[in-house]
Amino acid sequence: MVDYRLVKPVYDETFSSWVNRCLLARLSAKVTGLSVKSEFSREDSEYKFEDPDFDANSDYVKGSIIIVGAYRSYSFRFFEKEQRLVLPWEWRVNYCPECLRADVVAGRLPAWRKSWCYVMSVHCLSHNRQLSSLNGALSVNKAWDAFVYEARSEIFTTENYASAWMSNESERIRISLVRKVVAWYLGSGERNKISNEIDENLRHCFDVVLQMLLAAPTYALKPGAAWSLFFLGKPRFDRPKKGFAWALEEGMFRAGVHVRMSAVILAGMVFSIFSDVEVKFIDRLLKIASGVCRLNSYKIGSECFLLSNREDYLYVRAKFSGVSCSALERICEFVQGVEDSYQKSCEGNKKDRLWGRAKDSWRRWAYDPCNEPDPQSVILGLRYYKI
Repeated sequence: MVDYRLVKPVYDETFSSWVNRCLLARLSAKVTGLSVKSEFSREDSEYKFEDPDFDANSDYVKGSIIIVGAYRSYSFRFFEKEQRLVLPWEWRVNYCPECLRADVVAGRLPAWRKSWCYVMSVHCLSHNRQLSSLNGALSVNKAWDAFVYEARSEIFTTENYASAWMSNESERIRISLVRKVVAWYLGSGERNKISNEIDENLRHCFDVVLQMLLAAPTYALKPGAAWSLFFLGKPRFDRPKKGFAWALEEGMFRAGVHVRMSAVILAGMVFSIFSDVEVKFIDRLLKIASGVCRLNSYKIGSECFLLSNREDYLYVRAKFSGVSCSALERICEFVQGVEDSYQKSCEGNKKDRLWGRAKDSWRRWAYDPCNEPDPQSVILGLRYYKI
């Protein structure tokens, strides 16, 4: 039975946004004590928040069931995430001003959308424009905060980018490139012609490549390609005690809209998603933005993602272990570039040197680094089975 005291969810709205609008409609948001729980992490020296939007076991969701009576009207499945690369709640700061204005024009409180909460959320699906960023402390009422922020016409930017990349003239084309990559990732287009098993392998490979491209810039570690090619200035994160694993895992969350948009487009190049005309446009922007000419998958791997030691190399390799050779073959040039860069810059063991002399050393990435065979046996096996 529908509870008519609850407001109707907006299409694509997050759970916490809907609950907050229900409470504000009752004028009781400040007296319920319903808030997003957080814990201070001594290891990271910052607060970690629960997920009030997509985690059904969070205290916020459980509390809303009691206070608002959420399950009496709408199943939590209505608010489930539609992509698996989700930003942590404290980094969901990107929004579309036009969507918020449309909510107010329609006579309702502004609503926060699910499509703004993903790692690849860099543009509005409805208005085909790049998302803006909200500054300041976050709350479940951040949709209203963002609307007020836009109404005051305040301009907030902390990132210095090459002007050619962030110019309004190129925004429409950049968004079209991102839409093409996201459509490929979600399974439309050519993905429908591939079996489900390979789909999952490719999607996993894409997730890892995106992480590599978004490796966070620190004072101790070199950044991923999305940062190094488009981000100008000093490293963003002063984490001298944090290692490569932290930079790889956290970079994709802490990157701004421009950096994540750059990573999605570069990943599209790695997976050969774009046409020749689109690649030429990207090359032209790259040349103006960072002086890089004729960037390709191999160059992205060999020059734009640098490993400083064997431990970092093994950490990345472990993320690809178990992936089928057919999926790795799709990004073999990128992997070969990373492998060649590692062979040149780091002193490996005997097996590393053996693979370094092999023609297709990227094939070793399909094996667990601790149990990989010698290159001779792999190459002979490929010849025997005519692979």
